[in-house]
Amino acid sequence: MPGKTKNVSAEVTNQHGNVENLTALDQYVQHSLEGQRGAVRIVHMTIEGDPIYNDLSFSGAGHKLRIDTTQDKFGSPKITDLTCRSMEKVESSVSMKYVLRGCSGEADERTVLHIAFDLAKQDRFEFALRYGPSAFDSQNEISTIDSRLSRDLINGSVHVAQGFEIPFEAKQRIYRALVLANYLGTKELSEGCEAAADETSAGSSSEQRNFSLKVLINGGSREFRWANCGNDSSGNTLGLTTVAEEIIREAEQTEAFRSLPPVQGARL
Repeated sequence: MPGKTKNVSAEVTNQHGNVENLTALDQYVQHSLEGQRGAVRIVHMTIEGDPIYNDLSFSGAGHKLRIDTTQDKFGSPKITDLTCRSMEKVESSVSMKYVLRGCSGEADERTVLHIAFDLAKQDRFEFALRYGPSAFDSQNEISTIDSRLSRDLINGSVHVAQGFEIPFEAKQRIYRALVLANYLGTKELSEGCEAAADETSAGSSSEQRNFSLKVLINGGSREFRWANCGNDSSGNTLGLTTVAEEIIREAEQTEAFRSLPPVQGARL
């Protein structure tokens, strides 16, 4: 029933495809589909560093969009007000768009945010993930950099499988998760989570784990170390943990991973 206001007023920043606080826009779209009032601001940064504001609001009957380019020093400074009938998120394997439909003005459709994650357009993409319940130097590793898998058997030995490969489609899904986690943005990550004493294996659950992730993308690299305690509400931590879970999930589908010997011991 229209009329009730959801507290979704927030700011989403798009810096050349690196998007911060995307969940605020997802909430806005979902709440509008439920007939709930709300507002969100999308800030698109130009190459020169100037902001272009897209202010969205939903009244219960339709969307209002205000496009403010008055701070774009190299553009045409103006404010444009539009009304639109509906909004939806359109996803494919290589991109995500937030589209307004039934709009006033010259165009019936307006894309207010477009996020591309087409892996085929990258020259190189490799990663190495270490994960475990207690230490960042865990022997559990999934690496396309060195083409290997390793598993800590918890009996004093580690099994290493060489020649590990992951299908392109799986890499595409992992790259998507990285882009949506804004992996090129600034991250404030916690390394202070200790594992539960009763965790005994290196399965696919990320509850109370430490992670170390290295990403090679084209000619650059990024490294992250963080702890996931299972109750952390940090968007930075949750986004990267989603990436780690995707890497583990995709690796688990390979014959190389299924051929690893089971854990032999138990943690004290």
